Amino acid sequence: MPVTAKIAKPLLPGFTPEEHVLIRHAMNRTWEDIAGDILNEVGEMPKSHVIEVVLDADYMNMYGRITKELYTRFDALDYKLRIKFAKTVFTFARYS
Repeated sequence: MPVTAKIAKPLLPGFTPEEHVLIRHAMNRTWEDIAGDILNEVGEMPKSHVIEVVLDADYMNMYGRITKELYTRFDALDYKLRIKFAKTVFTFARYS
């Protein structure tokens, strides 16, 4: 079954529309898996901290259920571009 969804900008250079969707899903799954533990400790977090945590410490590779090859390509992108893309995934100002 093909993966389809509206692709938000910025587009990641060298990634197909389907890969954009897979990366978005991986980011969301990562946050879903780690949010409970983090929010139990801190209560609430601004979007910028959520993005930093999701992109940090190989969490997407561990929790995002993304292929190693796709994760490696995404992780090799400039950090500022990954943050910019993640801002299209995490749209709330605060998470609790």
